[in-house]
Amino acid sequence: MKNILKIGALALLLAGCNKDKFQTKPQLKLISVSNNPVDLQSLLQLDLEFTDKEGDVTDSIFVTKVWKNRTQNNPVASMKLEFSVPDFPKTQSGRIIVGLSNPDLQAASAPRNQTGTPYGKETDTLDLRIVVKDAQDNKSDTLVVPNIYVFRS
Repeated sequence: MKNILKIGALALLLAGCNKDKFQTKPQLKLISVSNNPVDLQSLLQLDLEFTDKEGDVTDSIFVTKVWKNRTQNNPVASMKLEFSVPDFPKTQSGRIIVGLSNPDLQAASAPRNQTGTPYGKETDTLDLRIVVKDAQDNKSDTLVVPNIYVFRS
């Protein structure tokens, strides 16, 4: 009886070790954010790590800007940007660098004057929500990058 339990425990341990570490649905992880706050001539860079069982993260990256300091005069709460993934060899894991310029990130059509800010205008405050889509139309869970600050002039 003890031998059967040992073999059963060993079989469960081996089964657990043989599970695929990659899933069919792409997975995203934020590695780093650089140039936050985003100055007028700056480029926000997001360094992302992805995994995908089939290695076909070759379709699109969706970035939704969620504007956190909107007002009644500027009621738009979110805007979606879509980018095609450049061609690269199939791989189950890798890095994606997303670069967004200050104009790409601006939310307010007419930012309010505000003293004490670098350029005299209210700084846009955003959360970025990022999703990647693979060739089989599988979408990753949403990766949220909070509190991106965009200087305005």
